[in-house]
Amino acid sequence: DLKASLVGSVAFGTPGPRYEAFPAFGTENAAATFGEGGSYIRVKDPGEKSLLDFDKGESITMEAWVNPTTIAKGRNVYVLGKGRTQLPRTLPNNHNYAVRLWNRDGRGGQISFLFRARGSERKSGSDHWHRWTSDEAIAPASGWHHIVVSYAFGKKEDPKAFIDSRPVKGAWDYGGAT
Repeated sequence: DLKASLVGSVAFGTPGPRYEAFPAFGTENAAATFGEGGSYIRVKDPGEKSLLDFDKGESITMEAWVNPTTIAKGRNVYVLGKGRTQLPRTLPNNHNYAVRLWNRDGRGGQISFLFRARGSERKSGSDHWHRWTSDEAIAPASGWHHIVVSYAFGKKEDPKAFIDSRPVKGAWDYGGAT
């Protein structure tokens, strides 16, 4: 039973992926649009050992339909993340995992899967962070795209990632494989 709240400018009912391009969707498929400057849906973490927590050997799969209009070079657009809330009474390093679109080099949004090793919230240093980034990028303002990242924590293999049902390659570019 997850409770959610809206932060910033979030509009529901805007046109989502359309039937003409994606026949699996209905003709009136709707989406949410997020305004610039920190708009998001916040889901309250139910606490320790919840369905939002993952340990070594457990798998996570995150997927979303995205339609980024702009992504500034060098910036990330969060698609889904747990932590990094900056809320009172939370540790500054409470970031657990995230899927983002990262415009590393001006080509558009590369899938970026980031996570912090469990139990390292009170530790500093970069050796507790791990980031995998896809080679392919989604061009801003190019329409709707389906992205997927699946990973088993603690496995040295790369995550499995897909853009529009096509597998994409990538590399651990920060912190290395675990």
